[in-house]
Amino acid sequence: MSTKVYTGFRWNGDSISDFMALMRRLENKVKALCDERLETFLARRAAELVDDAILARAAGRTPATTVPLSTAHREMRGRRQKVLATCIRDPEVDFEVKVALWHVPDLHGFIGHVIAEDEEASYRLLRRMRGVSDFGYWSSVERPRSVTKLEWTKRGDLWKRVTRGEFGTALVFTFDALLFPEEAAIARRLPSHEARIEEAAIEAARGRWLRARETEVTEHNIFGLMREFSAERADPSALGAQLYQEEHHRISELLPADVAPLLRNCGADVTVLPE
Repeated sequence: MSTKVYTGFRWNGDSISDFMALMRRLENKVKALCDERLETFLARRAAELVDDAILARAAGRTPATTVPLSTAHREMRGRRQKVLATCIRDPEVDFEVKVALWHVPDLHGFIGHVIAEDEEASYRLLRRMRGVSDFGYWSSVERPRSVTKLEWTKRGDLWKRVTRGEFGTALVFTFDALLFPEEAAIARRLPSHEARIEEAAIEAARGRWLRARETEVTEHNIFGLMREFSAERADPSALGAQLYQEEHHRISELLPADVAPLLRNCGADVTVLPE
């Protein structure tokens, strides 16, 4: 069985109370990262719902929602609850960061690691703290050149003993996002006008491409079809590229450049014209 602790660290402090003080200094920085991921998710999803509503109305269909931000919040909370209930990962809405710590008598100190979907960013912040150094280990690839073979073997042995429970239960510090960020913070994370047009155009062109081929999408062929469509979109002479250009032109005339005024309400009585 392989061992992978990419965000492993060693802490050269003397006591748990000192490490708790370190975590308090780290808290605001890590929470800022969590908040940024949450705000970005809500901004992207709410913008997508606004655009879907505008395009649905243009096609004579009833929009799925007229309250995009509230809907994005509700979807996010539902998905997070499902993660807790099933333990099935959902990286888009899992903003939690955990720092686990074990006392290791062999080192006369402590080792730990960061547990998060976006663990690398939090790990970089932790590594900048006084007394914290790299102690990562992975058995599936070659060791870093900066670590000697003897040191690498020692790390591997200690992490395997951690997984066997020889150093007891970890002390765990948990950080999470503020679940109801201010609307202004979300608005600052909204995707650009061109990014929204491109995403909607790709989705619309893909749907037309599949219908033109009369191809049924199943769990067995979905990835192959997506790769084929992407390849065609990059070939100017192919159907995929032609459909994408048509949809890009059509959608660019429908979607407004600024969706911030529509986050709370994008009903038929609210109109923002494209620029």
